[in-house]
Amino acid sequence: MSGNVALYSNLTLPGGGYFASLGWASQASAPADENSPGGKLVLERAGLTVTINQMPRSQIDRHLAGFCRYIRSKPGEWADLCGDISRVETVLGIIIEPDWDSEGEAEELVWSLAEELRAFLFARDSVFHYGGEALLGPAAAS
Repeated sequence: MSGNVALYSNLTLPGGGYFASLGWASQASAPADENSPGGKLVLERAGLTVTINQMPRSQIDRHLAGFCRYIRSKPGEWADLCGDISRVETVLGIIIEPDWDSEGEAEELVWSLAEELRAFLFARDSVFHYGGEALLGPAAAS
């Protein structure tokens, strides 16, 4: 099983130096740009592999429309959140293998990246602000 997270931001994915400064080794990368099919960055540390897949720009608008439909299906008033999400320019799908580690290294990486990108984070059926506040979903209900 693996851990899965998505980040939604108006900023671009930082370079490999950023991840090296956090102690993660870059195994492989393929940068994304307007004309590419998407980018991929693979990071490794202490038996963990974190793959960051950048959604191609051509797919983002459709994805965001579906994500906002999902948000609006939840109880509450979410117009502001959908407004913010509709302006997103970078969508990152993150896969943590074999899964979230008990030492919290993968979680620290994900939250550091979310903060660096000022991103919304979607995990475990909940939406979070990059500062850690649960905005929607089971995490917000507790």
